[in-house]
Amino acid sequence: MRLTLTEDEIERILNYISFNEAEKELRNKILHQINVKQNRDISMKQKAVKIARATKSEITKNKIKSAIAFLNSENKNITIYTVCKASGVCFNTAKKYLAEFKN
Repeated sequence: MRLTLTEDEIERILNYISFNEAEKELRNKILHQINVKQNRDISMKQKAVKIARATKSEITKNKIKSAIAFLNSENKNITIYTVCKASGVCFNTAKKYLAEFKN
């Protein structure tokens, strides 16, 4: 079976095909950009927050360690409450780190 097409019909078909190819290419490009953005490196702000959190945690550990040493030198009972009073950290923080240093 043979199809007879006019030049106008052929041109419309070719435009439709090229439009579909351009649309596929654009869709692939957009999907690639979305995937690339998800795999990006962390920002400098996130790195700074990570470093600051680690530093603050170390400072808190040192406060608790020195409070335990102070309480030991004064022969006082070491409890979460006395450690948080001596170190100046909150109760939950003292509870979090006390198990590490009590031994």
